[in-house]
Amino acid sequence: MTANGKRLSLLIATIAVAAMAVAAYPPALHAATGPAAGAGEPAYIWTIEKVADQNEVTLSRGQHLQVDYTVTVDATPSGTADPNDPNVDNQVNVYDDNTKPRFLGTVSADETPGIFTYSVLIGPYCKCGDYEVCNTALFVTRDTRTTGSDSHIVTVNVPCEDTCTLPHGYWKTHSKYGSAPYDDTWALLDPNGEDSAFFDTGMSWYDVLWTQGQSDGNVYYVLAHDYIAAVLNELNGASVPADIMDAIAHAEELLDGYDGIPNSMDVIKQKEARDIRRDFIKTAIILNRYNNGAKGPGKCSE
Repeated sequence: MTANGKRLSLLIATIAVAAMAVAAYPPALHAATGPAAGAGEPAYIWTIEKVADQNEVTLSRGQHLQVDYTVTVDATPSGTADPNDPNVDNQVNVYDDNTKPRFLGTVSADETPGIFTYSVLIGPYCKCGDYEVCNTALFVTRDTRTTGSDSHIVTVNVPCEDTCTLPHGYWKTHSKYGSAPYDDTWALLDPNGEDSAFFDTGMSWYDVLWTQGQSDGNVYYVLAHDYIAAVLNELNGASVPADIMDAIAHAEELLDGYDGIPNSMDVIKQKEARDIRRDFIKTAIILNRYNNGAKGPGKCSE
């Protein structure tokens, strides 16, 4: 084959792949309604409606709820074109931005109304406040590429309850590993709950919490224990005063900065590193007072 022939074959193949990609890609779910430029007169007028079984929900932190949605598409003859013409918008493709895949299906005018139902989990939320969950359904006619859409908003309220705090000893025994009953606050830790990596120590949050610190003077673990408890208390809904938030942020800096040597901490034990060691201990004391109720909303009775 000549060089020109090779270039021509390559060009044809490229055009074919591009055409397939365009055909497979679903349209944007917020496209403007209206026929494509140069399209013929549509024989049908299509409508779409999206509803849910709940419009307003209240969730506690860490809770999720199933919401059931219904999408209905319908068609009526336009009166301006021959409704018997099978090539003028007698079918639509239906999509939804809340499903995977987004394509719901195809509906023909003689099969209307077309109804699609599905369920979606809303939540969980780690922080209290008001949220809006907006979903949009869309149809695209097969011939003139006319689009139409309808959206539904579910309003979510997550109350800000002033929950009490718990010491790190509580969180040690209330993980999924026991020995006390499981506290599902652990599940709110991203990405794997108590098995999540604790900075770059090579250990999990659970492992770090069960590593001795105070008895052997390792200030890394002394701070880590109360840092873990403070984070879990916040996730559990306890209010966090501004100075405690600052202490949590500073603890993250220290724990992240020295996570390469948590088992020896020799650099902190050296005389010239006295100020660093003192910083670890001071920050741990602040968080310990919060976790044990001396600062903040108060300690839980457990």
